[in-house]
Amino acid sequence: MKWTVHMGSNEQKTFLSLNKAKSHADYNQALDHFTAPAQNFVFASNSGDIAMRIQGKFALKWPEQGKFLMDGSDPRMEWQQFIPNDQNPSTLNPERGFVSSANQRPVSSNYPYYVFDNSYEHYRNHRINGRLRAMDQITVEDMKELQFDDYYQQASEVLPTMLKLLGDQVPEGKNVQTFLKQLQEWDYYADPNQKAPTVYYVWWNQLYDLIWERWDEFGVPVVKPNSYRTIQLLIQEPEGAIFDKKGTSEKETATTLVRTSFERMVEELNEYISKEGDYGWANFKNTTIQHLVPQFTSFSKSHVFTGGGSGIVNATSGRHGASWRMVVELGDVPNASGVYPGGQSGNPGSRFYADLLPIWAEGAI
Repeated sequence: MKWTVHMGSNEQKTFLSLNKAKSHADYNQALDHFTAPAQNFVFASNSGDIAMRIQGKFALKWPEQGKFLMDGSDPRMEWQQFIPNDQNPSTLNPERGFVSSANQRPVSSNYPYYVFDNSYEHYRNHRINGRLRAMDQITVEDMKELQFDDYYQQASEVLPTMLKLLGDQVPEGKNVQTFLKQLQEWDYYADPNQKAPTVYYVWWNQLYDLIWERWDEFGVPVVKPNSYRTIQLLIQEPEGAIFDKKGTSEKETATTLVRTSFERMVEELNEYISKEGDYGWANFKNTTIQHLVPQFTSFSKSHVFTGGGSGIVNATSGRHGASWRMVVELGDVPNASGVYPGGQSGNPGSRFYADLLPIWAEGAI
């Protein structure tokens, strides 16, 4: 195990220099001192320039180096060099008129260095970029609304295919028609009072697990293909061999697994309803703001009534979400506002400890 943080650096100089920066050149010079953990630094000037740079100390790797376990006793496995700072991914005044970042793959295929992470996000950046491209004369209110966007991009891409493969082979059972109707009429917004996001979420997870369940047989942790790649296979190769279950006499297809997973979804949701009652998205998702000390549950807040979710621009899942929302309007006098999911001091003894939580949950910055 190795981490660039342990190699020595001077991040404080970066921020002291940024406080005095007057140009894009000053910004770049300040970032040269920043090593780890790598961050995305955005830039805007009062002359209208915009930029973004991914800054950190990145090892220069051969293709797939670090993707799998390597022999630490072999010096050939060591990092030999680092990507020069001036060749870290960056952009200045892109033609599209904006910069954005949402944990997506940071470079295109023509970037000359090997870049890999199995956890790149595939949906939030598509939604953000699509909304920004469609906007004109963007206002502060537009940006506040975008940060709190609940559109479930993943569901919009795969649910029509899932419903098509399901066809009219719908099993009989309690709430089956209700669940189906909710999915068919859904507008793909994961708002807190909606029930369709819950139905989709449970169905998709049942389907995903069913597709890749054979990988659980290895008895060791395995990184399975991500949701984006799985969805591409469902849409483009529904008859593909990846959907055929080994050890059965029949040839299973995506249709087989979609119908089986629908039955499992109905069973799981009915069991949940019998215990919890309301399966609205906010109740099912159970967004919880925890104290930094996990055992301090009395200082935490569960069942926060808010929408969004993992893979959604409003990335508020059960345990994770925006720890700080902020919108800044640049000008002679900047106009900025922001909100924490709780009291600003973080002091549980303060009567203001949870004052900002309702504002955060409602997306009001």
